Amino acid sequence: GINAEYGHLHFEKEKKMIQQTMETKTPEEARKAVVVLCTEMFNDIRKRILRSVLLKYYEYLLFPVQTKLSAIQNQVTYLPDHQILELFQVGNMKRTLDQENVKLNSQLKTLKSQQKDYMDLISKFKRGQYL
Repeated sequence: GINAEYGHLHFEKEKKMIQQTMETKTPEEARKAVVVLCTEMFNDIRKRILRSVLLKYYEYLLFPVQTKLSAIQNQVTYLPDHQILELFQVGNMKRTLDQENVKLNSQLKTLKSQQKDYMDLISKFKRGQYL
């Protein structure tokens, strides 16, 4: 199959690189050729392992989770609106958010008043009208 062909082609590539390494004239050239060969082999092995791990991750984790989520989504899609509101406690959340909104609006009103007072005091200070 494809893997056998790939393995054969890959082996031929490595064989050619090994032959080139053996034909080098100096030990330094040989060392450099070996480093290049080892780097390429390491990178290739790493890519193949990573691909294999990702496929297993998808097969044994993501696919089953996705399948279950699709089933849940289908069930939620057919729920009437009142059941969705009840299920996700929309009423309670709305009340909580309304209370928070009232509290924050009160704080905003207080801060705007303080800002106005501060600006008035700055204006008086600039004109030399101290307290």
